Amino acid sequence: MALIVPTAIVATLIGRARELVEEEVVMLLGVKGEFKNLMKKLEKIRLILDQAGLRELEDVAIRMWLNQLRELMLDAEDLFDDCSSFDVVQTRKSSTSRWLACVSSPLACLNRAVVHGHDVGKRIKSINAGLEQIHKEREQLMPVPTVRIQGFTPATVVRTLPETSEHFTESDVVGIDDDADRLVDLLTGENGRVFAITGMGGVGKTTLAKKVFHDARIQSKLEVKIWVCVSRDFSGTDLLKKIIRCAGKSYGEAQSKGELQSKLGEEALGQRPFLLVLDDMWSSQLWEEFLRSPLRGTSTKSRILITTRHERVAMEMGVVDCHQMKLMTPENGWLMLMRSVVRDGNMKEVEGLRNIGLKIVEKCKHLPLSIEAVGGVLRARGDQRENTWEEVLQSQAWRSTSVPHPALLVSYDDLSVQLKQCFLYCSLFPEDFEFSQNYVIRLWIAEGLLNSETDSSMVVERSAYDSFKDLVARSLFHVVSNKYDGMVCKVHDEHRFLALSFMKNGDSLVNLGELENPMVKPRRLSIVNRELKVIPQLVLKQASLRTLLLSENPLEGDVFDDLFSKLTRIRVLDLSYTGIKSLPKSLSKLVHLRLLKFSFTQITKLPESIGGLQNLQTLDLYWCRSLKTLPEGMAQLCNLRHLDIEAIDGDHTPLNVKGLEHLHTLHGFVVKNGSNNIEELKSLSQLRSLKIWVYGAVSVSEAKEAALKEKAHLKQLWCLFSYRDDEQFGVEMIEQVFKELSPPGSIEKISVSGYFGNQFPVWTSDASLLRNLTYLELGGCSNCAQLPALEQLPHLRNLEISAAFKVRNIGSESRNMNEVAFPKLETLRLAWMDALEGWGGLGNGAFPRLKSLKIERCPKLRSLPEGLKHCTSFRELDIDTSGSLTTIKGLASVRDIKITRNFGLQVISDLPALQSLTIMYCSALREMTNVGDVTKKNLRILLRESMESLPAWVGQVAVSLQRLNFEGTEDLLRRCLPTDGPDWPKIEPISCVDAMLSVLDGSPYFSYTKHPYKFDTNIRAAREREANQGNATSSMRDET
Repeated sequence: MALIVPTAIVATLIGRARELVEEEVVMLLGVKGEFKNLMKKLEKIRLILDQAGLRELEDVAIRMWLNQLRELMLDAEDLFDDCSSFDVVQTRKSSTSRWLACVSSPLACLNRAVVHGHDVGKRIKSINAGLEQIHKEREQLMPVPTVRIQGFTPATVVRTLPETSEHFTESDVVGIDDDADRLVDLLTGENGRVFAITGMGGVGKTTLAKKVFHDARIQSKLEVKIWVCVSRDFSGTDLLKKIIRCAGKSYGEAQSKGELQSKLGEEALGQRPFLLVLDDMWSSQLWEEFLRSPLRGTSTKSRILITTRHERVAMEMGVVDCHQMKLMTPENGWLMLMRSVVRDGNMKEVEGLRNIGLKIVEKCKHLPLSIEAVGGVLRARGDQRENTWEEVLQSQAWRSTSVPHPALLVSYDDLSVQLKQCFLYCSLFPEDFEFSQNYVIRLWIAEGLLNSETDSSMVVERSAYDSFKDLVARSLFHVVSNKYDGMVCKVHDEHRFLALSFMKNGDSLVNLGELENPMVKPRRLSIVNRELKVIPQLVLKQASLRTLLLSENPLEGDVFDDLFSKLTRIRVLDLSYTGIKSLPKSLSKLVHLRLLKFSFTQITKLPESIGGLQNLQTLDLYWCRSLKTLPEGMAQLCNLRHLDIEAIDGDHTPLNVKGLEHLHTLHGFVVKNGSNNIEELKSLSQLRSLKIWVYGAVSVSEAKEAALKEKAHLKQLWCLFSYRDDEQFGVEMIEQVFKELSPPGSIEKISVSGYFGNQFPVWTSDASLLRNLTYLELGGCSNCAQLPALEQLPHLRNLEISAAFKVRNIGSESRNMNEVAFPKLETLRLAWMDALEGWGGLGNGAFPRLKSLKIERCPKLRSLPEGLKHCTSFRELDIDTSGSLTTIKGLASVRDIKITRNFGLQVISDLPALQSLTIMYCSALREMTNVGDVTKKNLRILLRESMESLPAWVGQVAVSLQRLNFEGTEDLLRRCLPTDGPDWPKIEPISCVDAMLSVLDGSPYFSYTKHPYKFDTNIRAAREREANQGNATSSMRDET
């Protein structure tokens, strides 16, 4: 089908050619004229690429022409690398040493340049000749300039979506609440053990399963929750290992089927009640051969939920209930479309487009995935007018019969060439693979997928970051989590299928079998998690490979010497989670290498020859716990941008970072006796992200020499301190050291852990300095009694404070009362704050944008912020073990509340928007009024409490309740039975009620539905009464 247009490569080559023409190496090699000739041809090629880009999908001849051009461009890119590497080798030597070398051996010096120059000259002439032929063929293919197609985005332009912290989530899918309730009832009931959700791809099976998985009733009943995505390529042993890990256990040295089954059934799960979700099952084979037997002996209270496209799979697994997903109704589809277009909740601008919106929903076949994708297109257009929506509705892509979901093709067609390249690259990842934002961005940069005529790493990285955000906003990347260091995403199976269909030209492969085709010349190969112990010879013959992903393979023994000697054009090499323990010196042959990943391996040593990797940009050694030393040659990695040595070894051997002046990321830099000196950071002026461990032995002058405040690009800073009870490095010293670690005004995220000073430095309260700060985490700052003036920070969005045992108030006493406190804060988490009592008089206007508040183990906290009563964005409140809080009242917009072990709580009232309330062990609660919307009757309450009778407040809120779930003794359940139960009047007005003991083994339970009336129970006395009542009713009918 489609081929990636080589626009980005051409743009990059033009910029590099301009630089090389002016450099000494081109003069030394005697190829300046050839380079100038090449640059002219590249300029001509660039002028015609837009035309080709418009027709590449339809014209086979143009696709072949583009393929030839791309191959030439990749050859040129490798040539430029060779020239740059030769230049670096020369410049690394001092001018004196070069002069002495040439004086002592002039013929050898001249011969090196002549030989290398001759080789370079031949290669440039070959490329120029190829470009000349390409240009002639182009004149035959495209004699007349192509007319632009309306809506086409030029290859050099990336449309950036509006800046927002929102992205589409499962909670935006509408119309599945009743289905989720039904499944939760089944999973927490006593009838059966294995359940299924079935339906076609994109219909929302996983979304529904996630809603069930995170339901509070599930969390309260089942001790262990395990979610496993089962891809088509999953082996049985891999599945067993993953379930064991997700259960929080280790499989140790177990590798065989029997050993792993024993670990799973006896140790990982045992008799603990669990919910196991097997997402996207393609066959029942793994269940029959690997899971059925070990799970048979586990707790009878446990439940298993699968999602599958094939009902046959569910039946073969013996499910008790098979829930068939239904298509969205037109109204629900329209509501979802609006939500995906307008993320800020203000839908007025699109409400007038309802008629055309319903047509789009129809085109999407009422599938959530398709509606979400087209919503991303409409949002990207920005202009929400009828003409814009009509243009999308009339897209030619809807007529495609080559893909199962044409709406996804509509989404793909709307991408710029650059975004298409970035999206298609991710087809290399296995099904359900979760990738971090930073990892993918560095892969894109290593492969040269981003348009740039400048070598500015800042420009390229910004472009990559914007591209990632755009793909998330368009729902081509689905956010799994949003961490402090960026998003973690995955690609939906249907999107991945689309991407793979575009890569059928053999450029990128995920199947080893395709290498047997002699016509295939792959540039990228992914063989992740294939149980490989050696690298197949078929792989070693692929001399053109640029990306090789080998992670999660055993790879035992010496298997890399051949790889490094034969695959010398590699730019990306991922060996994470492999069995690698050592590397040969031949590593230095990978002169084009940009990214090298060893994380989570048992590697013990890196060769000194690693210093020869002059183009290396990323070196990832995260969690290489067996790595004892770092080679001195690392100091020669002059183009290194990202270095992660976090947790490499307990001894933290020294690393000379002074020469790594281009570093953007440095994680795991340890300041310790016999290790690194913090002043070595002084020369790293390009740092964007820094994570340091301070284990003592730091002087104030050394901290000052590090000059963090002068690093104008620094955006992320993690400082972890380790307390040392000695005279040289005590409280006063650490306070002075932390004072000198003041960041620059560019800082956006700060995490401080283990700081043992008595007070925070002044810079932590400087709103002018921290004007760009969006994320702040303060953990284990146990000696500080007063927090910085955090409420003044203008753009702070996320704040977490934990183990600040002496802090009594969140707000500072000296703040300006005329300014709004925490003006942009969205999430706030407070945990393990033993002395916290209040909010320091923050005032009614505080927290105007707060969405989520979580309070854990703050036993003296007496109230919630007054500002929350006026906050229209506040949605989620979670309070755990904070016994001094007596009242929750007047929160007009909160929707979800969870309260656990708050024994002092007495009153909950005036919460009109409340939809979900979980109450666990709040025995003092006596009043609940004006909660939920009586007209909508959509409030749900989960009650878990030791009680002899239902509390009076249940009757107070009954008219607002859609559903009540509670647990109690058998005596309590009997009190709620119809006819003579004293608590029956409290629950009779409620739409649905489920009650049970806290176990799932056939213990007493009942389930009640008001309309139409239904009452099911296994309580014997109740059954008899119901039967008698039914017989009496029947007799009366007969008599009548």
